[in-house]
Amino acid sequence: MAAIGKIAASAVSATNEVNLGLANFNIDFALVKFEAPVEYRGLRNALSRRRVENAEQGPLHRTARKLGALFELILPPIKTLAEMYGRRASEIAGAGNLNRQGSSRDGPFASHVGFDGTSIYAAATSGSSAIAVHLLACLLARTWSGPEAIAIWVEIVKERKKDIAENTDPSQLQSLSARVAAQQEISRFDLAAWDASARAWLLSADEVQKFNLTQLRLIIKDSGLFVSSIGSTYKSVIDVWTTAMKTLQDLILGRPQRISKGALLVGLSCWHIYPDLNVVGPLAHVKFNDELVDKGGVVTLGLQSASPEDDVGVRWSLSLSHLRYYGDPVTVTTASGANSSRITMEELHMIALGAVFGAWGACISDPLVGARIILLTRSLLKIKTEQELEIRKPAFHLLWSTAKRLIERSSNIERQSNLCLIAYGRRRAQRFLLRPSDTLSPAFGLAEPHRIWSSLSADRGMSSTIVGQVEKLRSFAGRCSFASGQCVIRFHLPDTRSHIFAYTTAIPICHRSSKRDPDGNFKSIYSHVCWVTDASKLVDRSSVMMSIAGILEYVDPADLISQGSAELTRFSWIRAPESVRADLVTFIAENGDQSLEFKHWIGDPGRISLFRVDERSSRKPLSDWEVINTIEAYSPNLSNAKDGIFQEGPLMRLEIMGFIDENNKKISSSTVLHQSLANLAGASSMYRHFSGATVSISVVNVPMYSVSRLMWRSSEKLSEKFACIAMFETGSNAVHEKQLSSIMALSSGNSIYAANALLQDPLKPDSHGPQGITRIIGNLDRPGLVMLAPPQAPLLRQADPGSWRLINHTNFDGNLENSFPETSLHLSFTEYEVPLSVPIGAKDAEVSIVEALVSTHDRQSWVADLDIIASLKTEKLFRRLLPPRCKHENDRSKPPMETAVTQIGRVSDKQLVSIDSWEELLDPPARLGVSSIGVVRAFDNWHARVATTSVSVQKELRTVVLPTERLCTVCGAFVFEDIEAFAQILIS
Repeated sequence: MAAIGKIAASAVSATNEVNLGLANFNIDFALVKFEAPVEYRGLRNALSRRRVENAEQGPLHRTARKLGALFELILPPIKTLAEMYGRRASEIAGAGNLNRQGSSRDGPFASHVGFDGTSIYAAATSGSSAIAVHLLACLLARTWSGPEAIAIWVEIVKERKKDIAENTDPSQLQSLSARVAAQQEISRFDLAAWDASARAWLLSADEVQKFNLTQLRLIIKDSGLFVSSIGSTYKSVIDVWTTAMKTLQDLILGRPQRISKGALLVGLSCWHIYPDLNVVGPLAHVKFNDELVDKGGVVTLGLQSASPEDDVGVRWSLSLSHLRYYGDPVTVTTASGANSSRITMEELHMIALGAVFGAWGACISDPLVGARIILLTRSLLKIKTEQELEIRKPAFHLLWSTAKRLIERSSNIERQSNLCLIAYGRRRAQRFLLRPSDTLSPAFGLAEPHRIWSSLSADRGMSSTIVGQVEKLRSFAGRCSFASGQCVIRFHLPDTRSHIFAYTTAIPICHRSSKRDPDGNFKSIYSHVCWVTDASKLVDRSSVMMSIAGILEYVDPADLISQGSAELTRFSWIRAPESVRADLVTFIAENGDQSLEFKHWIGDPGRISLFRVDERSSRKPLSDWEVINTIEAYSPNLSNAKDGIFQEGPLMRLEIMGFIDENNKKISSSTVLHQSLANLAGASSMYRHFSGATVSISVVNVPMYSVSRLMWRSSEKLSEKFACIAMFETGSNAVHEKQLSSIMALSSGNSIYAANALLQDPLKPDSHGPQGITRIIGNLDRPGLVMLAPPQAPLLRQADPGSWRLINHTNFDGNLENSFPETSLHLSFTEYEVPLSVPIGAKDAEVSIVEALVSTHDRQSWVADLDIIASLKTEKLFRRLLPPRCKHENDRSKPPMETAVTQIGRVSDKQLVSIDSWEELLDPPARLGVSSIGVVRAFDNWHARVATTSVSVQKELRTVVLPTERLCTVCGAFVFEDIEAFAQILIS
């Protein structure tokens, strides 16, 4: 940078040497600090104090300085882009949901709360070239996974240093700064932290810019462009980076651009600046109206694919030689922008819906129609409220609520995005919910005509006469959109010997009328025909025959050849009438003659049934619209069928979640689907409390049915909930809950998931229900997913013999006070870190366990390191919750209300002694539990209550945490009757 050049020039003039010995030229880059441009002040104001310190003088600032100096000479001028990016970053940082500073409610995580814009501000205080390097960090974080991006950073840093050594002239002053920068050490850990900060920023910024980003991704999805075709990783990355910055700089200045490569599109998706787009093929003009882009700054590009079934996006392939310890370089390919690697839980539901549609097969051609089928299926269930549906059938509720959101609650842009997610699920998530060998009956079995007919036949309201049954079969065939010649109804004639059948049309056949229209042409009429093999029936026009069809015709019995088993399930019609063959010209041409093969479809083949032309799929599922027509037509019959079609009746079992295969010999596909969706619903119920949380799209590669622990809806174990979060954060099932027995929090991306025990009063429930974990917007400045574990033996400050003047241990006077106002909780880390999930040979761990210290301080003085969760589980701790309500609140003469301490003091013959300082707790009163009970006075201060509770337990003292509310003396006598004998320390 310019400042380094001045330093280098001064050194040269002082020694009068053009060839400066760079080995002796050492600059601490952290000493060089630039004033951040005014556009970045809004960002700085929104950052936490700890992040500002890191950005201005900490490790991330030093990394920004080193990288900026290293790449400065190869960068295009981006002054305007840097200014506009600062404005956009400040605008995003000022969003209400991001602009939150840590407070006492965040406990030990207070200094880590808030969005991570550290790398941006570190770059802003390190010069324009460092801002460009931050833009590269965002570009790589958007396109590649964490380990891949780190490997790319290591490689391009190494190659840039090599390039400087080989291609710069040490005698030229302008190259001295680059050669000095090339001697600076940039560790893999530094690069990983740099990438993690940019990655966390993207997660937060994407949430604020969701509408524009979604619209842009829909365009990128169809682009099909290559990012770069340059061979080496170093040259490819530099080409993409500099091209994207230069092109966006020109657009911001109002210069239109036509692009044929995808570099700019990747940049737009991660830098959150949106020029208008002219899209060719199909022609469209997408207006973002971004005030940061001057009028005229329009991008023109052509699309390679416009199908929602494709998600080619912007493709980029690189060969990474620093991804693994051993072996040839690994070639990796990504399709950036097609689908974000991070999605919301609701978007994951859309993918699951697509997976179900994919399992249903070609019967569901339109996702919107498939969603409507699910909504109609809901109407068949005898469950009134949505809440009851979620409780009784959580798996079906997940599909139903997702289908409802797709149809009723989405805007055009959101619907297009949802359709892309559904298409993704159909293609890539088939093993998310089902085993490879599983097959499903489409539409919960409602696309299987024989199943529907079985249920309808069981309905007592349906006619049992031949005429009535014929009409029902005709109505059913009409709902299935058959042509007139595709199916016929065969029925047994009354009062005839067995296997003497008559045949009639299911769909009316077109005939020429004897009447003419005004133009003199014969009119066409549609009517039903009945064919008989007994000529006498043509004369004896019984009421049954006349009721079935208006036209009776004779057919030679020799033309009808029955086949199949005793039920006569097939027959051939050798010379089918022209009226039947008219609608089957194509099939007859393929068959080579005028004969038609019919196969039993629905009904009773021995009495009356519907046969259809055997087109190699005798039980071909109904189409989506046919299913809808069927449900709408027969919903009263379906819902009132004997045994109920959604119960385990003997007639039929629709696959509507939770059935076991009828023969009970194996787990059915529908049961696997039910288990998968129920597991997903359980996780979703927990994530519902994590507002703004996202999950990895790679989780669709985890078979949900195989993760038996995922019934988190009712789980009371923190380890299971953390394992669930780890799986959805990483998209991998590599972390088992048994490995997480002592975990108290985890951090990933822009989220900290902390056990509530660290964030609330110790008397509140700690791990029961979904509220056992809280999501905090923030991170721990570490790459990957980091799990925090306490030390096995936390340290306590030893009692100071010289502090005897500060220890009074006065008798408790009955007043509840806060004697620990300066007590605070803090988070720090030891050097102990264990990789938990590392692919064989890989250099970077995706998941690691870090030993973390939750310490309590009194003002600036350290008191103790705490294991809060373990303390709350120990037998040394007694926590008595208040009853939900006083049993005497409605009594005319209510008993007096007193604090728990007062009531205990009344019934105890032991002396209550006040503990009003840390010194008095670390050096407690004598004969506790024998002749005295200590009363820690930390009233209405949850920091102090949880800290003193943990310290007291760690000192092996029998501790009781008391409620701060007053309780009537009658109820209290029962609530606190066991406490007096147990207690050594009371936390009031």
